[in-house]
Amino acid sequence: MNGIRDGAWRMWFDNGHIAQQGFYKQGQIDGTWTSYFMNGKVDKISVWENKKIKKWETFYTNEKKEFLMEFGEGLSDTNFLFIQRIINEIDKAKLKFMISTQMEGLVKDTELQKYLSKQHNQMLEKQYKEYAKTPQSKEKFLEIADWMKVTLIGNVLKKNEKEGVVFYYNYTGDLIQEAHYINHSEEKRYINQYRKHKLITQYNYVNENLVFKCEWTNKKQTNFKVTGYYIVGAVEYTGQFKQNKKSGTWKYFDLDGNLKKEVGYKNGVLKSEKIF
Repeated sequence: MNGIRDGAWRMWFDNGHIAQQGFYKQGQIDGTWTSYFMNGKVDKISVWENKKIKKWETFYTNEKKEFLMEFGEGLSDTNFLFIQRIINEIDKAKLKFMISTQMEGLVKDTELQKYLSKQHNQMLEKQYKEYAKTPQSKEKFLEIADWMKVTLIGNVLKKNEKEGVVFYYNYTGDLIQEAHYINHSEEKRYINQYRKHKLITQYNYVNENLVFKCEWTNKKQTNFKVTGYYIVGAVEYTGQFKQNKKSGTWKYFDLDGNLKKEVGYKNGVLKSEKIF
């Protein structure tokens, strides 16, 4: 219509399979768009409204879902393209690592770095050094890379004051991470990590700062370790639960990292307290 795209739109691969199809509304992408692999299987699905993307799904070549993202009020095409860049860059780093087992380069991109907080960078550097020494370094590194995808995507949403949810699945279709981002008077989010259908770790953030971490240690998820953090990043306390009850020694620290109190529990009952 007058040189402006409007209505249904379809593109094909040279082999005759549909490459992409969707709708335009007065020259703008609108509604549901679907992209395909060359074999005809679905690659990506996006939903657009008022020039913003509201939902995005990606799939592995075996037709299992990889990502599901919902962006609340919608995300601009510029920020959406940056999220795609994040995923592509980390996937390239993972491929390089699988070939050469070199851990360098994952967070060297300066554009990506600005979406990682100082705290995130410190955590990653520490993990790199630890995992480089272990026989399981390859598996651990790939877990870190996948964790970074969700973290960086969340920070794009946060910096642009968007609400959203991100679900990330492995190649066999198991949910391995989910992240929820909420912007009201203060920005809050939590990230869950899964292994073999079980929740293993949860991170809670307020205004970019990690404030709480929980690590489950048994299959029934009744035993878990917890760590609380001051808003500046220093550890405030550590403790554990057994059968969903406080257990063992809980330690409390001041802002400088000095131990200030130890509290002992058994079956949820306070047994001892020592002040330093």
